[in-house]
Amino acid sequence: MRFLWLFAIWHVTKATDNNILMKDYLDPNDVVDHSILWKHLFIKLNTVLSKTEALEQEFADIIKRQNDIETRLSELSLNLDKNFKNNEKENLNAVQNQEAILSQWTTIMRRQDGTVQFNRKWEEYKNGFGNPDGDFFIGLDMLHALTNVSRSQELLVVLTDFDGETRYARYSAFRIGNEDERYAINELGTYSGDAGDGMGWHRGKKFSTLDRDNNSGNKRDCPDTFKGGWWFHDPCYSGHLHGPYRQKSEAKTWGVSWHPWRGWNYSVKYAAMMIRPKM
Repeated sequence: MRFLWLFAIWHVTKATDNNILMKDYLDPNDVVDHSILWKHLFIKLNTVLSKTEALEQEFADIIKRQNDIETRLSELSLNLDKNFKNNEKENLNAVQNQEAILSQWTTIMRRQDGTVQFNRKWEEYKNGFGNPDGDFFIGLDMLHALTNVSRSQELLVVLTDFDGETRYARYSAFRIGNEDERYAINELGTYSGDAGDGMGWHRGKKFSTLDRDNNSGNKRDCPDTFKGGWWFHDPCYSGHLHGPYRQKSEAKTWGVSWHPWRGWNYSVKYAAMMIRPKM
């Protein structure tokens, strides 16, 4: 009906269209000019309506494509959920087993980000320092108490390098003396693992710090040279986990070191020492 009306207006005014070209302007009070003005107004409205209808159709097409994409994403999500649930029990069991194993161990030392420096005095090593959730040392007094209970303790050393490889060293027994004995490693059991025996060299050695060197037979001041308290032995160490923490860019030098695995000139990214009652 709208188009018939426009056609009628166009037909009535067609005869006068040529005259409009001869005028500078149209007079809305003139009957002929008034009809021409209305004709052009309706033509403009028709054009706008046509474009609006085209835009509405284009918008409808966009909505449809969006719905199709969302449907496809939903299908992919369902497939991923299905695949995950198929392995969920197996994955959960693996995580729970790992947590159960680690929960049996008491962490006595950790190096993971360098937020705590380990080049400290005797009293600090005696009492412990750091954050138990981050870098820390439990303290020599506490370590003596924990390793001198009725049940023998095992020692586990866990190491990770900057390539993401993790290795361990495990000792079937571990016990240190009291302060009068300078917290010497009085017992260190049989080694097993894949990191190499970095503690065997220190069996029977006393603990030394920057202000108290208890291994006077050494040819050099190991705590001062290697910047951390440890059970040093001439020539200082095979494994030394209390040295300066190095970032990846400077890891190819001594620091948190385990010679049997990565050699003298390498500092690992992560190190932890743990104990538990012997099974």
